[in-house]
Amino acid sequence: MPTHIQKRRLFVILLATAIILPLINTFVLGVALTITSSDIVYPEIVPEIIGYASEILSVACLFASGAAAAVAMSYRSCGAVYYIIYLVSPPLIYLAMITLDRIFYGSSVLTDQYISYCITSCLYELLRSVILLAVARLIRRRADTKQRDYSLELFSVKGRLSRAIVFSSLVLFISLLLSSLTETVSLLVEVGAPINTTELIYLVLPYPTALVYSLLGYLLMYLVARLIVGAQPANISEKSI
Repeated sequence: MPTHIQKRRLFVILLATAIILPLINTFVLGVALTITSSDIVYPEIVPEIIGYASEILSVACLFASGAAAAVAMSYRSCGAVYYIIYLVSPPLIYLAMITLDRIFYGSSVLTDQYISYCITSCLYELLRSVILLAVARLIRRRADTKQRDYSLELFSVKGRLSRAIVFSSLVLFISLLLSSLTETVSLLVEVGAPINTTELIYLVLPYPTALVYSLLGYLLMYLVARLIVGAQPANISEKSI
């Protein structure tokens, strides 16, 4: 089983990346974006910078919390509190977003379409989290059968931790692609096919962006997992700690 220090690192990192930082993103960067985008005093570039910063932080938290959840699922001795934190994150963040919009725009913003969108998006993210945990659990069970060690290496699927990080990053990559595909279909239905190069680039750009985010996200997941488990020997097992 993981040591006390590893469990403490895991708890702090998961809580920070799944709950605290996303809430800061919503209530700090979200508020700043709303204020700067609605006030002509601020140059147009200011809300754009804030928007990009918010998006990058959101993606970073997605992959970092996914890494922590995958590490937690790799050990049988990790309690349910880690999975609860990970699964509570999506509804909590959407509740924060709804609260923020209610404060700035009033109850008129809470239309049936808006609520339906939030519920659908929240359920999608919950499903993604459940799939990630299920994949990590399957990897753990197969690793137990084949007696794989707990090694963690970059661009490797030999150890159970390495394998959990790789396949968890693939789950997140696929989820980003599906989100982009949904937006593409929605735009095609509402606006129609692109009529110039600019519109075509706008339509296609989310896919290479998702790929870049996922590659960087995998590196981040490895770093987070390494921070949690530390410099473990490759042949470590739960019985040896």
